[in-house]
Amino acid sequence: MPPPTPLTPVLSRYWDHPRSWSLDTYRAHDGYRALQKALAMEPAEVIATVKAAGLRGRGGAGFSTGTKWSFLPDADSPDAKPHYLVVNADESEPGTCKDIPLLMATPHFLVEGAIIAAYAIQARHAFIYLRGEVLPALRRLQTAVDEAYSAGFLGQAIRGSRYSLDIVVHAGAGAYICGEESALLDSLEGRRGQPRLRPPFPAEAGLYRCPTLVNNVESLASVPPIVLNGVDWFRSMGSEKSPGFTLYSLSGHVTNPGQYEAPLGITLRELLDYAGGVRAGHELKFWTPGGSSTPLLTPRRATGLRGHGLCRLDVGHQGAADLRRHHLRGARGAALDRVLRPRILRQMHPLSRRHLLAEPALRKSRVRHSHSRRPAEADRGGRQHQREVVLCVG
Repeated sequence: MPPPTPLTPVLSRYWDHPRSWSLDTYRAHDGYRALQKALAMEPAEVIATVKAAGLRGRGGAGFSTGTKWSFLPDADSPDAKPHYLVVNADESEPGTCKDIPLLMATPHFLVEGAIIAAYAIQARHAFIYLRGEVLPALRRLQTAVDEAYSAGFLGQAIRGSRYSLDIVVHAGAGAYICGEESALLDSLEGRRGQPRLRPPFPAEAGLYRCPTLVNNVESLASVPPIVLNGVDWFRSMGSEKSPGFTLYSLSGHVTNPGQYEAPLGITLRELLDYAGGVRAGHELKFWTPGGSSTPLLTPRRATGLRGHGLCRLDVGHQGAADLRRHHLRGARGAALDRVLRPRILRQMHPLSRRHLLAEPALRKSRVRHSHSRRPAEADRGGRQHQREVVLCVG
């Protein structure tokens, strides 16, 4: 029997520190050393390093992060437009909870990763789009950004270099659709969040119709360890196609629910073992990887999913990696199959009690009234008299 896949605490290695979110604690654990190293490199070298590491997007699509960075046009050309970096911290998918714990425990990982990414694409302005409902995370992230400004890691001439960057923390209004990157950009511009038709893609025409890089929180937080420790260190974890580590959020009927940082390639069974197994008195019936929009899988799939196989199975939410255990009493065999089989339902729209059409005095208005002519006269010439429909609308 092969040995169990070991956990890899990188982003979460000092979450239990009493002030893990502070700048002093972060710098005591090699914080912002990767930024100093990146500023000594050319922007193209930083992109090449991230690409060689094989870091894939942790937001769901699993696309190569370094390749995505390279899509932006050259910022030094005479007719170049301003470049922007946008961090998608909306995390609007129900059932996902990996970014908020990271922002609460170690927000400087994201801040440093965002600065390195902005330097790589030569952006002078970056925006972190966060859900407005999570006020504690919003305040903690803003505090981290303020600390970075005070220490000279943000603002003009960062740490004596020729590079300058400003970061704005933006609170969204909680619309689910704004988790989609183009809808997020519309919301950031002050309009209603609505997905854009593509092409053009954000790398060509994103925020303010300028080249824009949109990355997930965990994707950017993974960049400083790569720059600091090197490509070989990162690729020593995970699988060949999906190297590195990621955060898994286990909830439901498990003994110790919470966040577990492990290499890509670990199976659900191994994660369950680290979480103490299924809670006493319960049995694993089915589970879903990555929030409420992903399919429900049976226990026999708990050992066969490795790497970014989750991403292919759950319509793009491997990055969320939220392994929720749903306990269904008595769901066995054909009954479970009926639960898992997708169905199409027709939505019904009820009228509210105070709607105008529900008022007794106005119910007569819904009846169709014909003209006073007799039906015989109306039918003369083979034509029907025009009838009037009176509806009261609010």
